[in-house]
Amino acid sequence: MEKIDTIVDFFNTLCPPALASPQDTVGLQIRGRRDEIHTVFGALELNPSLWEKIEDHNPDFLYLHHPPLWKPLSCLDYNDPWSNLLLNLYQKGISVLAHHTNLDAMVGGLADEWLLHMGFDEKPSPIIAWNADDTFKVVTFVPHEHLDKIMHAAFSSGGGKIGQYDKCSFSLEGTGTFRPLEGSRPYSGQHNIMERTSEMRLEIPANKRDLPLLVEAIKAIHPYEEPVIDVYNLKQTDKGNTGLGRLVHLAHPLTPSELSQRVHSYISTAGNPILPYQPCFEENMQLDRLVLCPGSGGSLIKEVVKHKADVFLTGDLSHHQIEALRFQGITVIPIPHSDGERSAMKGVFHRFRQMAHTRGIKINMVFEDEM
Repeated sequence: MEKIDTIVDFFNTLCPPALASPQDTVGLQIRGRRDEIHTVFGALELNPSLWEKIEDHNPDFLYLHHPPLWKPLSCLDYNDPWSNLLLNLYQKGISVLAHHTNLDAMVGGLADEWLLHMGFDEKPSPIIAWNADDTFKVVTFVPHEHLDKIMHAAFSSGGGKIGQYDKCSFSLEGTGTFRPLEGSRPYSGQHNIMERTSEMRLEIPANKRDLPLLVEAIKAIHPYEEPVIDVYNLKQTDKGNTGLGRLVHLAHPLTPSELSQRVHSYISTAGNPILPYQPCFEENMQLDRLVLCPGSGGSLIKEVVKHKADVFLTGDLSHHQIEALRFQGITVIPIPHSDGERSAMKGVFHRFRQMAHTRGIKINMVFEDEM
């Protein structure tokens, strides 16, 4: 049993929301009334099948890949099954945390899970790498007695996260000078007299998504009438191997049939074979430049062509998109969206469960097909 904030922090540390696409709606989408969390259900998405299991097993917390609140709600309709599902969750006091494109982009996320279980141990790279120019450092200067309060406000607003660490900061003692003018309301000192005061310089890392809220949180609690809050953009070359999709150069090329068999041995498709759409019917053709993207890969087509892939494993491509890739000599192996992502999500969730055990987090974590 753990506090809900402990569970949210645990998942957000493993899969930082900052890695999500800017337009994505990730995070704690429903905060239920159950403050003590005993059981966490992991699942691809909220649907009637999962709801039946929720009613049977009564979990406290859902960890999903597809955010149930994808668009702003304009109406809650009693006759709408989706509205009823959300309302029933809320009334039961169940919390919902969703990690979407951040779970796709992170190292060890869904795409890397595919590579692991399909038996590819070559080092991959993102097909679209995330740039790191959305990483910032926030600096402010505070009296000694307010340092802890400012730090807590910054951490509660998403600041202080670096990779697999949170509550990161740096503080240094120094001397500040100022002269309060007529009409000012100084925290200390007298009008028209230059003051020297001992202050703490506080530095907090932040990402672009949380930056506005963090700055406002510092302003709201800062004791100074005119607090100095400096924001530095940390220019870096990249975020490691984070980003959408994965490109891998196979050490041992495979034929389309061999690759299809390897995919089908891992991803459950209710017994239906996964067959490649080939640019030509040459069974002995060799595939060694592989691009994969769990879920919908249509947005990556230009990059797949640009990187001269031999084969593209993904879902939700239209007939015309597949034909366009075939004209480029690229073999497409279609993987049903839900089957592919659910297989990967299960593997990631199992790994998170092991990490929770290692860190001494006392909760029961169950994936949707284990109930």
